[in-house]
Parts: sequence; structure tokens; C-alpha cells
Amino acid sequence: MQHQKWFTLGISTAIASAVASVILLSNKPASIIAASALGALGGVFVTQSQRTQSSRLERLTLAQEDLAKTITQLTSLLDQNHQDLTKLQQQIKYPQPRIRPASELNYSSLEKLLQQNNSEIATLQQKIENLKTQPQSRKNVAVLYDIENLIKGYNFSRKMLAKLSLKKILNTIEQSEIIDTISIQQAYANWSDARLKLMRTELNELGIDPVQVFGFSQEPIKNAADIQLVIDAIDLAYLRSSIDIFVIVSGDGGFAALAKKLHEYGKIVIGCAYQNSTSKTFRSVCDDFIWIKDPEAELKSKPEPKAKSTPKKKKGLDIYNTRLITELEASTETDKPEILLAKTQEIINWYAQDEDAGQQLIKKGISLSTIQVAIQRLIPNLKILHFGFVKFIEYIQYACQDTPVCVVRLPPSSNVLTLRKSPVKNAIVLPDLEVREIQSIDTYRAILGTGMPIFRLPEISELNAIATWIVQDRIEKQLLETIIENVFTGLNETIPQETIKQTLLCFVSANILTSDTEQSRISEKRLSLPYQSVEDIFTLLKQALSQKIATSLADINLTLDAELLAQIVPSPASTESISNKQEPE
Repeated sequence: MQHQKWFTLGISTAIASAVASVILLSNKPASIIAASALGALGGVFVTQSQRTQSSRLERLTLAQEDLAKTITQLTSLLDQNHQDLTKLQQQIKYPQPRIRPASELNYSSLEKLLQQNNSEIATLQQKIENLKTQPQSRKNVAVLYDIENLIKGYNFSRKMLAKLSLKKILNTIEQSEIIDTISIQQAYANWSDARLKLMRTELNELGIDPVQVFGFSQEPIKNAADIQLVIDAIDLAYLRSSIDIFVIVSGDGGFAALAKKLHEYGKIVIGCAYQNSTSKTFRSVCDDFIWIKDPEAELKSKPEPKAKSTPKKKKGLDIYNTRLITELEASTETDKPEILLAKTQEIINWYAQDEDAGQQLIKKGISLSTIQVAIQRLIPNLKILHFGFVKFIEYIQYACQDTPVCVVRLPPSSNVLTLRKSPVKNAIVLPDLEVREIQSIDTYRAILGTGMPIFRLPEISELNAIATWIVQDRIEKQLLETIIENVFTGLNETIPQETIKQTLLCFVSANILTSDTEQSRISEKRLSLPYQSVEDIFTLLKQALSQKIATSLADINLTLDAELLAQIVPSPASTESISNKQEPE
């Protein structure tokens, strides 16, 4: 039962006053001193009573019983001291014959008596201090959950169930000063109901034993779980004497009778429920009550956010880009690089700010092909060569500067966009890039190595050696594989076969090596070299390279720099000074 603080204060004050009055009736000087001390000590316990909950009344009573015993001992000692002092006074006033002078008897006996008195009083004071600081014994607790009451019957809403957290309820119970050691946890419901699957998972995590109660989801009468909980509680109280506190997680008034019966067994009963749906009867018979948040009330107090309008998926777009293109406006500026970059960064930032896309950035990342589709739709005339880049990935690495996202590579070769602070697991973060000079050898080589036809050129010395060898070997109707093997062997294996292959493919793209067949696969064509000099090969190669670079630069209104091209493919050296051809054995 709950007790008010004024009631506890009154009882404690009455006890202290009664004890002090008994002592003062003796009308003894030493007793008066003791009464004053006891009054102060009683004030300490009265103050403590004001600060404790009524559920701790039993502990305080036990402490007061020990204190009463100590007070009895102190009173007996003071009475004995009073008798001794009285005798001493009589001896001093009326000294007996043949004894020492009164003054000597007075001081010597009094000093001895006071020493003994002080020693015994000090011992009793220490015992009182120990009583004041003695830790309370820990209480074993049983927590019994009435799940039916928590979910408010079998017609519960799924939204309310999603908000209901047994973990939060248990944390609230554990944080209460009343609770010590939780020994038993049992939850009562029809756990075969598929709707409670999420809660069953939480039971395992918290170590709560589920108690199956059939008929819960079929019958409109909500008493199956209640009856089983009451039976188990009485069994525990009778068979488990170590259980001191029962926490009933329910606000059902039917548990008031259970609380009374548990009190008869000497148990403490604590209720735990929603404040707005708790029976006053059950609340009044509990020793204390713990309030928990009502998830249904929270749902009603918070208006549901408006559902994000998701436009229908458009052809060629995924769900993210469909929404992105709907929300962002397309760019009409095409000639100012700073505006093109700002629009690109606006698109990139949208993925980080959108709730769904942001989750995807964390889990798996968003592929660059998805980003590229969005940029093509919103910035249709973007030419990344304006920034000195030929590959889209390089442009995004540049555009990601000063944004919350970055480009990463996932093994073996997937490139995705992810958040900088929490990149995708096992990802290799690629660095941000700076703007590249357009009129540069690096940019020219990047142009030649991207798109069709592809020109991946080796070092000049290797290019010259390969060109010289095929001129001297007079290639005619040979498979590419055969030519590669002959060049590799003829040059004493000084140039890797892969380099030779890439160089010969450049010659095919520049129509230096030709074929009279219509085979589509280069490996099936028989190739011939119709030219007689290395100079012819280099001239044709420079023409092909010049055409490809010039075409790319024309898109951004730039022209080819012949001097840069000459550094990539200079005039060939004399075949006699470079070639060191040996006839194959």
C-alpha cells in the first residue's frame, strides 16, 4: 500500500518522542544528556524517512528494531552509572570510618568510573553508526508481463505494436531505485499469433521466458493471460521464498486481489503500466508504481508525416532518379563550367539528402551508371572534357570535392558513390581529382584510350622497334596471334607480348594492317602490311590520332595542338639505328 510522506514522518517522530520521554522520566542528569543525543539520532531517521518511498518501510522497521536494542543497552548503562554516582556522592558526604579521605576517594573513583563509562558509550556509538551506514540486503525480483494489457487487446494496431518496446520497459524498471536483482521474467500471450513475431525476437534478446496462453486471439474476453499470470505469481510466492518483490507489468484492476494475497506472503508488489489506462484500485494496493510511455498515445500526439509522393517509375530510370528528376530542374546553362559543376554537385548532394537514397549509399552505394543517367537527363549538354576529363568516373571524382559523398571501388571492379563518413564495407576510397589541363599530353592520351577506335600506344622506342620489324618481315595474310608471336621472338623477347598486341591493334585501327576478309572478329582475320617503310606507318598513325583528338576537341570548340601530338608520335628514327631484328630460327 502506498504511504504518504507525512504519515511516515508522524510515525517516526512519535517513536523518537516516546523513547526520549521514557528516559527523561528518570529525572537524571546523565539521562537528560542521553535523551538529547537520542533526539538528534531520531531526527536522522526521521529525515531518512522523509526521503524514502513507502515501499522501504519494512527495511526501516528492521533497522529501528536494532536501534531499539542498542538504546536499551545505553539506558541500562546510564542507570548503572547513576547508581554508582549516587553511592559515590553518599560516601563523599558521609565518609565511613577507616577509609581514605573523601577528596581522594572522590577524584580517584570518579576518574575510573568516567573512563569505563566513556569506553562503553564509545562502543555503543560505533554500533549506532554501523546501523546507520549498514547496506540494505538485495532483493530478488520477479517481473511478470501481461502482454495482452500492453497491446490493449487482440485488436491492436500494427503501428502501436511497432512502437512498443519491451527493452525500453525493462530499462525503465531497472532504473527504479526499488529494484535490485531481477531473477525471473515471464511474458504471457498467445505467442502463436504471427503478428507478435517481432516481439518474440525481442524476448530472446532480453532473456524473457514466453508463456503460451491459447485463446488470446480468438476470444473477445481478455482474461486468459491474466488467470495464468495470477496462478504463476502465487506459485512463485509459495515455492520461491527468495523472491521478495513482484513487478506486475499491467494496469488491469483484476490484479488488485493478487497484490493483496502477495502482501499476505510478505512480498512487495510494484505495478508497471501506462498512466492513462491504469486501474485506480490496482494502483492503490501496490507498494509502488512505475510509469511507462504509452506508444498508442505517442502516435496520437504526433501527426503522421505526409507520405512522400513517389512518382511512377519512368522508362530507363530507377526509383531514385525518377524522384530526383521530378524534384530538380534541368540546367539551361551549357557554356559556364562553374554552373555545370554546381549543377552536378546539386545532383550528388540530392542522393545524400534523400532518405531512401541515403540509406542505399550506406548499405551498397549507388552505381556511377545511375548517377550518369541522372546527369545526362538534367545536364544534357555537359561535356566533361571542359574540365580535362575523358572518363565519367574521373569527372565525378572531381565533382565530389566539398560534398558528403565520394567514389569508391568495390572488388573486383565495381565503382559506386557512397558517404564519406560511412563508406561501404570493403570499399577502396578513390581520391578526389583536380581539374586537368585540356591541351596536355595526359589529356590527349586519355582521349586516344577512350571510345572507338582505341589507341593505346607504347613508348616511342618500342613503337619504332615493332614498326621496323613488321616492315622487314613483310607480313602477308597472317593471323594476329601469329604476328604477335613472331614479333615477340624476333625482338629477342625484349618487349612484352601484351605491349606488342596493343601496338598491332593500333595499327589495325589506323588501317596500317589491313584484311581482305569480312570476318568480324579480329582474331579470325588474316592481316597484311601493304606499306614498305616505317615512315609510312608513322604518317598513317599520326593521321588517325590527329583525327580522333581533333574530333573530341571540336566538341568544346578547341583545335589540335600539333606540337603536343608530335611528342606522342614523333618522326621515326632510322630503322638501321633502332631495329635489331634477328631472323627466327
